[in-house]
Amino acid sequence: MPQRSLDDAALERMHEVCQGVAQKMGLQLLELNGEADHVHLLVEYPPPISVLTLVNHLKGVSSRMLRKEFPELAARGSHLWTLSYLAASAGGALIERLREYGRPRKSRPKGRGMYPRTATDHANRRIGSPDQPGAGL
Repeated sequence: MPQRSLDDAALERMHEVCQGVAQKMGLQLLELNGEADHVHLLVEYPPPISVLTLVNHLKGVSSRMLRKEFPELAARGSHLWTLSYLAASAGGALIERLREYGRPRKSRPKGRGMYPRTATDHANRRIGSPDQPGAGL
């Protein structure tokens, strides 16, 4: 059975839900973008909050709300999200660079993600390089 995917309505509702969670936790949800099978969030949060706490709250509340409001997602079972996640620190990175990474792949220039794809990309993306200041996360 093929897995159901997040459509535009579900992603929009997820943004609203995560915005509410962020507000209650004292976070700033700077960006939320997604594709059919995953989402990217750009979050600014205070040091006392652990990444695990942040992720658990965002995933838990959004899973409950989306499964309640979108029956096709509820058909996946008792969990909407997997247990895995990727968290990366981006202190000092240009916010526009991070937003570019968070955009759906089809709307980004090819090969311009946050992480270097090859050794050559890595060498060309060092922090402070003349062609891409602030890049090289």
